[in-house]
Amino acid sequence: MVCIRGFWKRLHPRAPEQPFVKARIFIGEEEIGIVEFLIDTGGGVTLLSRSDAYRLGLTERVNKKKCIETIGIAATEKACEIKGEPRIVLEDSIDSNIKVEAKADKPVFLVPPEPPKPPKDRRYYRYIYARPSVLGWNILKHTKTTINYKDEIIELCINS
Repeated sequence: MVCIRGFWKRLHPRAPEQPFVKARIFIGEEEIGIVEFLIDTGGGVTLLSRSDAYRLGLTERVNKKKCIETIGIAATEKACEIKGEPRIVLEDSIDSNIKVEAKADKPVFLVPPEPPKPPKDRRYYRYIYARPSVLGWNILKHTKTTINYKDEIIELCINS
């Protein structure tokens, strides 16, 4: 069993710290980039944020024929599979030599299809781009996950 450690991060200065994990995103054998995922034990699917999808160039690889409406705490949002064979490799936050490929139910992750046009209310536009990417149940159910707020421990263990 390989275990990787996560880290704590505040989404904004007045927010409480939340559990995150670092991961490398691959399409086939090509490494696309690194994403920090909020560990969301209530999220059904792993979802890349609009800003991460845009930064990694994944909005250009969207399969618009394979989209669903995802339901979050604040709203619903359209999200799509991407073309190719996506993979997520989790990386230890302290020792970057410790890595393990995440086991995942398909789809491995979803991305928003395209950036929305800025509405008149710019605060909302900034808000939707500030949302984090989330590591959902389609991956977490294949791990032994420990999140201990008191001792500040975040650990995901996967049988390799």
